Amino acid sequence: MRLGLVNYYTSLGEQVHLSGNTDNSEPLGSHAQFFHYVLLDGRRIRSIKYPESKHGSIGCSLIQIQYRGEIFSGEVQTIFQHKQEGLFDPQLRDRLLVHIQWMKPALEGNPLDPQLGVETWEYNSYLSPNDPQSPPLVIGMDEIQCPVSRGKISFTKPPLWITTSMDRFPTSMAAYGMGQEIEGPQ
Repeated sequence: MRLGLVNYYTSLGEQVHLSGNTDNSEPLGSHAQFFHYVLLDGRRIRSIKYPESKHGSIGCSLIQIQYRGEIFSGEVQTIFQHKQEGLFDPQLRDRLLVHIQWMKPALEGNPLDPQLGVETWEYNSYLSPNDPQSPPLVIGMDEIQCPVSRGKISFTKPPLWITTSMDRFPTSMAAYGMGQEIEGPQ
């Protein structure tokens, strides 16, 4: 997670480093405040470390973002606020951050109709943090688009995970059903 934080701050133009003495750079802060959950549009987003049920369900720990024009879903590992010295942007000081493990997109693409608003992922498989396709490990809470629901498709070979957004609005125009155009009196 420390490397994810360094990459996060660097992507925002801040200069931080893990160790050693570097000019024009601050050492990465060693303190953070961790949270069990936060609310996003009235829905609870929970760290996977604190499952909501006795059965270990992670339903509230699944989220979706758009990154480089693509949809990605992942599991919220931790929710935290990181204290970093030398930040010039005051909004960054109090920003909630999340550490995410990203699900790996299905190799064969999505076999389902895009109008369904369902995404497919390799079953029980995650993107490597070093994968150039992977979104950052640490993102701002405000970058989360919505929670998602996840299920398993067993009839495909190999099995797949599927996710559907729990957003109040569809994530693409393909998810809107359009009726036939009707001509009437003008």
